[in-house]
Amino acid sequence: MKGKAGTFIGFAVKAGRVLYGVESIERYKRAKYLILTCPTLAENSRKRLMAKIEGIPVIQPKNETLSALLHRENCKAAALTDRELAQAVLKYLDDGFQRMTEVR
Repeated sequence: MKGKAGTFIGFAVKAGRVLYGVESIERYKRAKYLILTCPTLAENSRKRLMAKIEGIPVIQPKNETLSALLHRENCKAAALTDRELAQAVLKYLDDGFQRMTEVR
């Protein structure tokens, strides 16, 4: 994914500030600042994830899978655990991403 948002997601991956998978996101007790979901995420997994993450923004890539964006095979959900990187991604979102939830 090109663009600043994709670049900041890449920085988070390099820094080790990304959780991969619905189960990992649910088990992680510390703060999560941004959730990324794949368009191919199963409906039951999506419901389970949305029930656990109230108040956290959720985005989804439009033109590619999350696996391609994160360079991690078969990844359907991920979470950024770094506040500054998550804010930078949200600030520079472009047409390649769709916001799934809004933060109040």
